[in-house]
Amino acid sequence: LAGNPLMLNLIAWVHWYAPGDQLPRERGKLYQSICDLQLGARPTAKRVTMLLDSAQERQQVLQGLALTMVQQEAIQLERTEILQVLTPHLQAVDDSASPKQFLKDATDISELLYEPDREEYAFSHLSFRNYFAALEIQRIEQEAQLFDQWRNDQWRETILLYSTLLKPKHLEAFVRRGGELGEDAIALAYRCFQLYPNPKKLPTGAEAFADELRPQRYQQLETYLQNQQWRKADTETYKLMIQTVNKEFGQYLSVEDLQTFPCPDLRILDDLWLKYSKDSSGNSKFGFSVQKQIWIECGRPMTYSDDLQTLCHRVGWRTDRNLPHNNNNLIFSLNAPAGRLPWGWVMGAPLLVISSLAQRLIKCN
Repeated sequence: LAGNPLMLNLIAWVHWYAPGDQLPRERGKLYQSICDLQLGARPTAKRVTMLLDSAQERQQVLQGLALTMVQQEAIQLERTEILQVLTPHLQAVDDSASPKQFLKDATDISELLYEPDREEYAFSHLSFRNYFAALEIQRIEQEAQLFDQWRNDQWRETILLYSTLLKPKHLEAFVRRGGELGEDAIALAYRCFQLYPNPKKLPTGAEAFADELRPQRYQQLETYLQNQQWRKADTETYKLMIQTVNKEFGQYLSVEDLQTFPCPDLRILDDLWLKYSKDSSGNSKFGFSVQKQIWIECGRPMTYSDDLQTLCHRVGWRTDRNLPHNNNNLIFSLNAPAGRLPWGWVMGAPLLVISSLAQRLIKCN
């Protein structure tokens, strides 16, 4: 989060106002700390008077605005439209409050809204919109809206943030219902469990369901491997890995991602590739374990070196310093060199991620 300049600034403000406290380790709690500061403590300290009596009331109005924007899949709204959206939410709290003054306060004082274009307004960080929308869904008890939008990527973060707000005994029911919406819904359901802030408080049944969800995520990959659709299996492997570390399709896996990659997921991926890539002699040609063994045979390279280049030659990858680019001329069949696949997880990343994954494989046994 601190990689974004605005979020870094807000995080610094939170720390400055409470220097003796640790910053919240959970995303939702961090957002709430920022909102409490921007809507309450900071204006009070600056002796600035804001519309409405309390920070909670101001936040409730912003929650209503945020949910409307998520429903419209809108990043920003024109001034006239945003005033129309604010009006009923303000009236619910104080029927004499001015929407224009509230908008001015939210922009100039709390800085949770800003003006990206003239006469257009947006939340200062998209995650605030999604967090407020999740809170509003909870407040008005409209959880059903989330299931209606479960497959909609525009709602993904709102759904994830909502799941972190649930009590442990309610999380399983929420995630199970989401997972029942179809195979493509399993990944998001599983991610809700991964991000839950208090996993130790989950009932035994919920933990078991998390284990139940895990293999379901890999059904499509197993189908591709069974049919020897190697290119599709490679893309599916990358997709599953990128989802596991909560990144978007098109991003690459970092060294840090691989150093903390969940061992159970890594084992399932590796086992599937080993199982379905056996040659006529019964030896597995593809899989992370095969790549790890070649890495060991090449001297366990941990830096850019001739050993790392040798590894790339052996598995049929380019020896480029930074990445193997997607190349349709590369071999996607059992005739490829041992260790050639999967390779999509390396694509776009520094080749040192190879060493990071090999180390993780060793740690995961």
